Amino acid sequence: MLEGKSPLHVHRLYEEMRRAGVFGGAQSGMYVAALSAIETALWDLTGKALGLPVYQLLGGKFRDRIRLYCDTALYQRQLPTPEELRPRRPGSGGHGITAVKFDLDQANDPKKYDAFNWTASPGELRRMVDQITAAREAVGPDVDVCVDMHGRYDAITGEQVAKRLEPLNLMWLEEPIPRRTSRLSSHTESTSTPICAGEKHYLAHGFRPLLEAGAVDIVMPDLQKAGGLGEGQRTARSRGSRGSRFAGPLEPAGLLQVRHHDVHGPRLQERPKPCAR
Repeated sequence: MLEGKSPLHVHRLYEEMRRAGVFGGAQSGMYVAALSAIETALWDLTGKALGLPVYQLLGGKFRDRIRLYCDTALYQRQLPTPEELRPRRPGSGGHGITAVKFDLDQANDPKKYDAFNWTASPGELRRMVDQITAAREAVGPDVDVCVDMHGRYDAITGEQVAKRLEPLNLMWLEEPIPRRTSRLSSHTESTSTPICAGEKHYLAHGFRPLLEAGAVDIVMPDLQKAGGLGEGQRTARSRGSRGSRFAGPLEPAGLLQVRHHDVHGPRLQERPKPCAR
């Protein structure tokens, strides 16, 4: 489909590929993930051909610095204890990290009702609160704390966790429940804890119901599967007009390009950076 064509026409090639896959899964899933990779590669080729950074091609630089947060990667451990969630102060060591993120969904928690129950038991809820309380006490009041539940619990659990963590002044609670826009809306309205979601949404139009309903405080597209840099740019512009902030995983370097040129700078939200203790 792309053989013999100029990579400089990124938007046109992207649309040709998307339309060609209408009956092959181009609305979401692996097709869009593959499409995202190709689109990002086209931007890279164009930048190299013209001798320009990709953010310049996307509209130019808005800021010189982007705030990062540290994803602790403690989810890779076997049920980390509250003590393990007492990290060194993120701002130390010259890295300039002023926010950290922790995962609360632990499949091997012995206090779970069973492997398939979406509702957290009282013991699970206590473990979650104890872990994040320990983290907050360790980093102090001036470092932001983010929490991720990966959409692995039901609405009852998500709402309880958000309420119990309100005194800890989280930067955000990410995907407390599965992607159900109507339930997310009521969930977001019921708590002072900022709610974040979007990693499981595809293409800019896939974020439209989330934004129009005011279902989240922070929208977080994963550019590796949300459609690529162009779709990320369109999503960023859409959320700005609706009062939501913008964040997302940092795996693709291209996300930094979107962040650098984001025209809605005052609502810029922090970026992740994996790190180990």
